[in-house]
Amino acid sequence: MKGTGSLKYGTLYLQNGIELEDGTLVPLPEKNIDTGAGIERIKLQLFRKRKTNFETDLFMPIIQGIEKVLDIKKEDFDETSKK
Repeated sequence: MKGTGSLKYGTLYLQNGIELEDGTLVPLPEKNIDTGAGIERIKLQLFRKRKTNFETDLFMPIIQGIEKVLDIKKEDFDETSKK
C-alpha cells in the first residue's frame, strides 16, 4: 500500500470448514468471518499513532537491543519512516 495514504486494518477470512490431511473438507457446524484485525493492531495504529505492528512494548526492547549491538538505527532500514 505504499504511497496510497491508506491503512490496512485486516483481511476477511471466511471460515466454513477444516481441511484434513487427505484434502477432505469437513464443514464447520457454525460458519463465521474473522477479520484478522486484532485489537492490538487497531490500538497501535489508531490510538497510539504507531506506524507498524512491531512498535510494541514487547518488540521495541528487542529492536533497541539489536540497534545497540549492531550500532545501527532502525529508521535507516525502515521503509515506513522514509518519505
